[in-house]
Amino acid sequence: MHGWQHSEAEYRQAFPKFLKIIHAHAPKARLVWAATTPIREDKAVIFDGKVEYSNERIAARNAIATEIATAQKIPTNDLNAPMRGHPEYHRDNVHFNNQGIQIQAAQVSAVVEQTLPR
Repeated sequence: MHGWQHSEAEYRQAFPKFLKIIHAHAPKARLVWAATTPIREDKAVIFDGKVEYSNERIAARNAIATEIATAQKIPTNDLNAPMRGHPEYHRDNVHFNNQGIQIQAAQVSAVVEQTLPR
């Protein structure tokens, strides 16, 4: 979610470089791309007027990352889907409360178990 000041075109250009750096430093690592979670959008949320924060931008970036990760045979853990449309899982505009954290933790655990060799 950091880097809002960069366009989606810049994100698309940088994402493969990001993966290349990870592979260079951890060539035997088994990667899983975790999709960015949504922000809570409501009138109580205060945003920085210098950049545009939105779930539409998160969705666009998740689509870019998933496309690139899939092309590199990196599985995606879609943490966005179970959080989307559930403001009750948030404790503020970006962080989650215990209920949201538990849902995400269960999903991460399941994906890690599926990904690790048996």
